[in-house]
Amino acid sequence: MRNGRGRHRPAPLQQPGDWEDAWVLGNDRFGLADGTDEVLLRFLAEMIHPAVGRTPARSRRRSRRAWPW
Repeated sequence: MRNGRGRHRPAPLQQPGDWEDAWVLGNDRFGLADGTDEVLLRFLAEMIHPAVGRTPARSRRRSRRAWPW
């Protein structure tokens, strides 16, 4: 797979209970389990970046879901 979304996003929907809710934290490709603060911040920034969200509105919705306050 080219990215994490292509492989992992459908799995929890198609096979409920097969993946832990926080699976992304332990996935070695993302390096979040034992990475630096910079690794986590880069991951979060890329997660809500408009280029990833396809549209600015989609990125705003994603950031509101992650940080509702």
